[in-house]
Amino acid sequence: MSLQKPSILSGSNVDGSVFLTWSSVFNANKYQIEFHINKTGQKNIYYSYSTNFLIKNLEYNGFYSVRVRALNDISQSEWSFGVMIRPKLRQSLSCVYGVPNEKKGFITLRWTSTPTDFGFHVERCDIGSNIGFKRIGWISCSEIRTFEDQTNCQTCQGHYYTVTFRDNQWDSGAGVLSKKLFCISPTDIDYENQFEENEEELLIKSDT
Repeated sequence: MSLQKPSILSGSNVDGSVFLTWSSVFNANKYQIEFHINKTGQKNIYYSYSTNFLIKNLEYNGFYSVRVRALNDISQSEWSFGVMIRPKLRQSLSCVYGVPNEKKGFITLRWTSTPTDFGFHVERCDIGSNIGFKRIGWISCSEIRTFEDQTNCQTCQGHYYTVTFRDNQWDSGAGVLSKKLFCISPTDIDYENQFEENEEELLIKSDT
């Protein structure tokens, strides 16, 4: 008896891993998973006796494709339709920084790069204002990770920013809060070096 082709039901991809689930196939006693690394062209084969499988130690910003087929002692099914996987950095490890730029009253924001399905939502809260957080930008492209904000401050008491990652993995959106930022007085920190050092540290933590 020929085996029915399985269907991949979900591929939860986050924090350098992917957890796959697929439909059960009658008379199958195990499943073969073909995992393709798009960057190198390498294909890895895994086997599972259940209808789920966890693949770890992936690059969080890399592209992968996967498909599954059912097996028993005498036959095998056709491959399932393939799905594309792009692992994402755990949001608790993300960070957002900002500094005054060359134009007075402007702040340049920068945040940890991680792919999203729908981009980024940027909000600002002005210290001393009773408005609270207000939306100041929507970035639909998930590859962009910088934003320039004009605050129009005459004197600056400081600002807080939240960058929300809009994604199917986090239905309500996962927000990352900045530290208190000023748009008038320059700071003494080395912004570029500090961000790169922090981002490198976060990537190391995400692999552990």
